[in-house]
Amino acid sequence: MAKKDQLFKDFKGVSKKDWLAKIEADLKGKGLDSLDWEIEEGLKMSPIQFNNARQNYPAILKNGHNDWAIGEDLKVGTAKKTNQLLLNKLENGVNAPCLQLSKIPTKTDLKKILENVMLDYISIHFEAKKKIDWLKFVQLFNEAASSFSKKPKSIQGSISFDPFEKSTESDLKMAKQLLLSKNRKSLQFKVLTLSAVSKLDDDNAVVAEISSLLSKGSDCLSIFSNKKNVENILNGIQFEFVIGLNYPVSIAKIRAFKKLWAMVLKAYKVKSVAPFITAKLHPATQDVNPNTNMIRSTTQAMSAVIGGVDRLTILPSDQVTKKPTDFAYRISRNIHHLLKMESHLHYVEDPAAGSYYIEELTDKIGELAWTKFQEKEAKNN
Repeated sequence: MAKKDQLFKDFKGVSKKDWLAKIEADLKGKGLDSLDWEIEEGLKMSPIQFNNARQNYPAILKNGHNDWAIGEDLKVGTAKKTNQLLLNKLENGVNAPCLQLSKIPTKTDLKKILENVMLDYISIHFEAKKKIDWLKFVQLFNEAASSFSKKPKSIQGSISFDPFEKSTESDLKMAKQLLLSKNRKSLQFKVLTLSAVSKLDDDNAVVAEISSLLSKGSDCLSIFSNKKNVENILNGIQFEFVIGLNYPVSIAKIRAFKKLWAMVLKAYKVKSVAPFITAKLHPATQDVNPNTNMIRSTTQAMSAVIGGVDRLTILPSDQVTKKPTDFAYRISRNIHHLLKMESHLHYVEDPAAGSYYIEELTDKIGELAWTKFQEKEAKNN
């Protein structure tokens, strides 16, 4: 007898019929549908799931691991001060910092900011609160980064530029120029960040969030790619999610998007490439109580990494009420470290695979998002 069979020899098997009878008895006259959870309009889930709910769940696109980069935001001030703060974050475990620009720095200042930063061992990211000329910045970064990398063509990172946010002619032109390989010293550097930050509260727009990202990704391929450059185009884009308080939904929506993106690529007759997904905690989920945020951030981070993000930024717990403290940043970093070093969540590829509830939720979200995406595509064609 196999060892796994010996574990259960003293336990009587329970049929689906027996389970349902027990649940109905515990409900004392209420129907099973009283347990159903309406996540948003048209999306209901029963907590009662069995291994025969669906026979085969399609596999999601995988990278061969479940590791993620540790992100942290840093506002760019004076070059010297920014460099000190950046090095401090790197020394304390961050390996995917995001520099928040208020304007394009000079080449001299950018070199000072990156001084002693070893770009071959981290990824470096940039975003701007105001509209800037990203083409000019990328050219500047390419020139400066060569001084801090032995392999400039392999530098990893991104800029937070979404040409479809307002979809102006100038933005689309800039996106095309950014995606051209001659303007990208490193083809691993993401020059487009396709985002669909929920316009409602944290979890009430999950279907719209996914369908919007699919539309932007599809538009990116249809507008910019051809048979020769499609791989470079795919390497040049990343998708940005926001992580809410709804633990299973946050896991399922990322998994659903990965499955649907594979379908989009199939429609374009492109070899399936796992999408690069970056995520932040939804600002609306942050409480005025830092202790509450510490607990929330842990479960939010778990849902993001179990879902399969490639880069995650956990907000400091006290940023709602004041300038974030070193302690709050430390706790945010420690959540990453605990999930890796203690829980080993980065070792298991697709940790949610086989969970009846998560698999069913993934497929239900995916079906609705795909329908919404197809409707949007039909209107545009």
